[in-house]
Amino acid sequence: MITLQGVVILRISDFRRFFEWGEFWVKKEDFISLFRSEINRRVESQTKPQEEYYFVDSDAEFYLMQRLYVWLVNPDKELQRIKLDSTELKIETNFGDTQVYPLGRLQGEIENIKKQNQLTKKTIIGYTLLYLLLGANDRKSDINVKYDEYFTNNKSEVVSSIREYNRCWGNIVLEPAINIEYPLRRCVFINVNPDKKITIQLGEQNVDIESKSCVIGVFCGNKCYKLLPSILTGSNNQITLMLKPNLVKNVIQLEIHKPDKDNPDVVEDVVSIGLDENEKPIYLYSNGEIYIEKDNFTLQEVYAGFRQTSDEAQIIAVDTTGDYLNIYTENSIYG
Repeated sequence: MITLQGVVILRISDFRRFFEWGEFWVKKEDFISLFRSEINRRVESQTKPQEEYYFVDSDAEFYLMQRLYVWLVNPDKELQRIKLDSTELKIETNFGDTQVYPLGRLQGEIENIKKQNQLTKKTIIGYTLLYLLLGANDRKSDINVKYDEYFTNNKSEVVSSIREYNRCWGNIVLEPAINIEYPLRRCVFINVNPDKKITIQLGEQNVDIESKSCVIGVFCGNKCYKLLPSILTGSNNQITLMLKPNLVKNVIQLEIHKPDKDNPDVVEDVVSIGLDENEKPIYLYSNGEIYIEKDNFTLQEVYAGFRQTSDEAQIIAVDTTGDYLNIYTENSIYG
């Protein structure tokens, strides 16, 4: 059985409802087998009649699936009898007629990716077949359309296009920022692979992320300046701070673990963490507000000094070293 987001995929309606970009590529071989079975249902012989559709519902969907199958099996081979125009994709069928698919909301994405000159024509057509099969060309579709590299769990993938919120299924390699360049931005990486931990490589640094855990980085464009800690434990083991993704709300939350409590305290919408020299928690909310214990007069003064000259809404991250507080904003590092 093939699942997406934990749901068994039997029909195209399931495929569309529970499609997840990264999980699809991890399970590509399973979907190749599924598509092959559906294609073979339509093959007639003297001993085997042509069967009805099962996964797809119509001829139009069948030809999309058939061409997508061919591309997935051999993405470097030129697809035959298919043409991608500015507003539609056309497939010549086995019977000499033509199936026409309007691009709809895919049109602008295709135009943009062609201008960037990062994907081959074959890859653009392959992605378009996938999105058309998903019905993502429909203006009412809520499927997130992205013409981007896909990540698998078979090897480390070099990632050149970084989003602010990245769901990862396999190991990835980030390009380091040799020199800091402004503006800075914050990017989150979440391991959504339920079966294994993944590794993020940044130069000689390797950061392991357990399933349903995350790490946050400070970026200059698509280059990583620094990966911030997502787990901090005091030297006396009296407190542990852990950043965890809330996959339903698409936000990050802080868990504060203490040995005298069975369950952690949870603080919503936190994007970076630190411990002061007394091993008290410091953390940053996504709106730029920094939490510092009131009795930490030194760091309270640093924070007050920052707010006199800068807008805390521009803060993207914080970290601490002893009694030093570094505040990363879009256009500066304060500390």
